[in-house]
Amino acid sequence: MHYNNSKPIVLCVISNDFSNSLSELKAYLNFSLLFSNDLSNDISQLKYDAILIEAENLSYEFTQIINLTRNKAKLLICKSNEDKIIHFDQIMHFPLNFDELNNKILQLISSKEFFDNFIASRGQPVVMMISICHR
Repeated sequence: MHYNNSKPIVLCVISNDFSNSLSELKAYLNFSLLFSNDLSNDISQLKYDAILIEAENLSYEFTQIINLTRNKAKLLICKSNEDKIIHFDQIMHFPLNFDELNNKILQLISSKEFFDNFIASRGQPVVMMISICHR
C-alpha cells in the first residue's frame, strides 16, 4: 500500500485506559488510531494497515476473529510472558517505550507490505508468522 503523505492506520483492540493514553499522545504517533466498538463487524469493513492488540482484555470471541484475519500486521501488547492463544506478528510488553512502539508499528506495516508484494510477484499464497519477544 502506498501512502501519499498520510499516516498508516492502526486498528486498536485495547482497554479504555490504554486507549486514553494513546489518544493523549496521538499527535506524536507515526500512525493514526482507529478504535473499534464492534470488532466482529469492523475488522472486515474498516480500512486499516495493522492491528494493535492488548492481550489481557481480549475475549475468546475477539481472539477468534483476530486469528482469522491473516492479511494485516498484528502487534500484541501484554504484561507477562504467558502463552497466548492469538496469532500475532510481534509482541511487546508493558511498560511500553513510546519510540519503540512507534517504530515497531511502522516496521511491521512495511515488512508486511514488502512480503505481500514479494508473494504476489511469485503468485504463491504464504502465511507469515514471526514471534519476537522484547522486554
